Amino acid sequence: MELDDHEDDQDQGPAATGEEELGAMKEMMYRIAAMQPVDIDPATIRKPKRRNVRISDDPQSVAARHRRERISEKIRILQRLVPGGTKMDTASMLDEAIRYVKFLKRQIRLLQSSSSSSSNVNNISIDGHHHQHDQHHPAAAPAAGAHDQCNTNIINGPSTSVGVPTAGVGLPLEWPLQHASTASSSFTRHPDN
Repeated sequence: MELDDHEDDQDQGPAATGEEELGAMKEMMYRIAAMQPVDIDPATIRKPKRRNVRISDDPQSVAARHRRERISEKIRILQRLVPGGTKMDTASMLDEAIRYVKFLKRQIRLLQSSSSSSSNVNNISIDGHHHQHDQHHPAAAPAAGAHDQCNTNIINGPSTSVGVPTAGVGLPLEWPLQHASTASSSFTRHPDN
């Protein structure tokens, strides 16, 4: 009986690691997509060409057609927002959109918790020259260097003085900063808010 239980564990082992690898790959894909600028204009999305069919003039049919066209346009926009969404059927893309939104919510919570803990972690001494770092918090490590400041600017915008340390939060420190001006302008804090 014990051998059967052990064999069942071995059968689930490769499948579990395959699922973990797939999850890790999707997580990486989501992280890359989250760093891309979001600028989707509905006018840039090509509408599929109609076949030569007779279009009804019935008001009910016209209203239904317009409703379907609006839904299709929103689906095409969502396909461009979801990583890999243009290569999937609609149902799979909607499932992937749900997973992606959950991932983004998790990232927001991590950044918020990191932001709140960074104010508790980095204490300036009375003379203003000494920073005390919490030894148990990976985001407080001073080894991040100049890349940490670049990621802080991407998240908060270059005009803010309060930074969110990204080490240990999941944002890659080696990320190419080609879209830094676009990304920082969308996250810049304004004093009147």
